[in-house]
Amino acid sequence: MPESELTLSCSYSSSSAKSRYRRSRVFVRFPDLRTPLEERPPGSCGTIGSARTSPAWAAIYCGNEIQIYDGPAGAPQKTGSVYNFGAIGLDRARPTPPGTWNDYQIRVRGRHYTVIRNGEVINEFDNTPGKSSSRADDPPTDLRQFARGFIGLQNHGSDDVVDFRNVRVRALS
Repeated sequence: MPESELTLSCSYSSSSAKSRYRRSRVFVRFPDLRTPLEERPPGSCGTIGSARTSPAWAAIYCGNEIQIYDGPAGAPQKTGSVYNFGAIGLDRARPTPPGTWNDYQIRVRGRHYTVIRNGEVINEFDNTPGKSSSRADDPPTDLRQFARGFIGLQNHGSDDVVDFRNVRVRALS
């Protein structure tokens, strides 16, 4: 389990399909997905909706998803968005053409998230209680208050192939 304050750094590219923008996400601070349903705290993010039966949805419902998507159409939340809570558009995402390798960094200090792309801060988000998700039936930030947790890389769908390299996690002091 990563440290409570961390920097996750990686490089990514939609290089397997140079003609199309692809989607992926980096998940931060979700609980252990191997915990059986009956051992999860009652009313917690891991006990509602699809999270009851799907480990993938437990990560989605309990952690924070940092978006990777530069396409001008499709999902309105672009690269660097904290999915359903801290959305940014293409103007702040600083998009690059498909096939370009990008450096991506997510810093988490307490409840504050900083997203850096190719050396530039593109988003900052405070994961404080009381914020509702823009996606119906998603838990609010109140249920996403993990001081520590796991990280994950998402394959959004079979057509969304994104390559990652040099994935590193460093504790912040």
